[in-house]
Amino acid sequence: MNRVFALLLALLVSGCATVDKAQLFDGATTWYGMSNGLVEANPVLSGLNGPEIIAVKLVATQVVKLTPDVVCVPATQVLTVLGFGAGIWNLALVANAWWASIPVIAIVVWEFWSSWLEDSNAVCANPFDGLPDIDISEQPSFLGDK
Repeated sequence: MNRVFALLLALLVSGCATVDKAQLFDGATTWYGMSNGLVEANPVLSGLNGPEIIAVKLVATQVVKLTPDVVCVPATQVLTVLGFGAGIWNLALVANAWWASIPVIAIVVWEFWSSWLEDSNAVCANPFDGLPDIDISEQPSFLGDK
C-alpha cells in the first residue's frame, strides 16, 4: 500500500510533461526490479531505495526544466528517451528477457521521437504549464480587511 501511495504522490507532484512520466516510469520500474532482487546499476543512485530514486529523478527533471532552452530542450529529450528506455529495460530484466527490450526500445523511440521533441519544446517554453494558478490576492485573510 505504501508503494502505491508513494507512486501516486510522485505522479501528482511531478507534473504532466512527458519527461516527468518517463522519469517516473524509470523510477517505478527500478523500484519494482529492486523488490525482485535486481540492483541499481547507476552508481549515483545505487545506495538509494525506490522512493529516494524516484524523488531524485523528479527533482533533477524539474531543475532541468528551469534551464535556458538551449540546454532544456535537448536535456529533456534525453531524459525522456532514457527514462522510457530504462523503464522498458528494467521490466525486461525482471522478466529475464533483456534481449527483448532492445527492439522494443528502438520501436518506441522511433515512434514517439517527434511528439517527445514537441513536448520538450513546450515544457521548456513554459515549465510551470499544467500547474494550478493560485492567486493569493483573492484569498480571505484571517486578520480581516486591514
